[in-house]
Amino acid sequence: MDHRRLHPGLRRSAAHRWRAGGGRPAQCALIATVALLTTVLNEAGRRGWADPLILTGAGLCLLSAVAFVLRERLARTPVLPLRLLCSRPMSGAAAIGLLFNFAFYGMIFTASLSFQHHRGLSALRTGLALFPAVAMTMFASVLSGRLARRTGHRPLVVTGMLLGGRRPGSGLRPASRPGCGRAWPSAPLRI
Repeated sequence: MDHRRLHPGLRRSAAHRWRAGGGRPAQCALIATVALLTTVLNEAGRRGWADPLILTGAGLCLLSAVAFVLRERLARTPVLPLRLLCSRPMSGAAAIGLLFNFAFYGMIFTASLSFQHHRGLSALRTGLALFPAVAMTMFASVLSGRLARRTGHRPLVVTGMLLGGRRPGSGLRPASRPGCGRAWPSAPLRI
């Protein structure tokens, strides 16, 4: 992104913050939080929630999240002003984004494992089977910006949530014949 196009006040504070290293501790704490949370959630199913490694990872995840919040509260120019999260529109948008990403990337993760381990598809065929879901999301992202200018954000979000939640668990069509190894993500096609 060309920093000269930013608002002059933002440009100066952002450039100064990154030259001085002010954003790096918060960014490192946030990266550690996400990495630890992902690892704990992935490994807890196999090892169990009482495993010492899982408990240690969960504790470190909590510590890095607390470090991020403290760093942001004490910083003169925080990377993410915490007052933003107190506003209803921002916290609502963040919650919806979290739910969408959790569901979408969870679907990709679990569907790829299911296609490869239970249906015996190769990595290439698995990627091709998941391509419609990824492609539709890519096109929907572009189109939603244009539609939002016409209708506003709220109708699009409500419609998307209703369409996405109308038949939970039906994102994958079962194979037409048992053992044929063909299944296609149908969630984008339902819209």
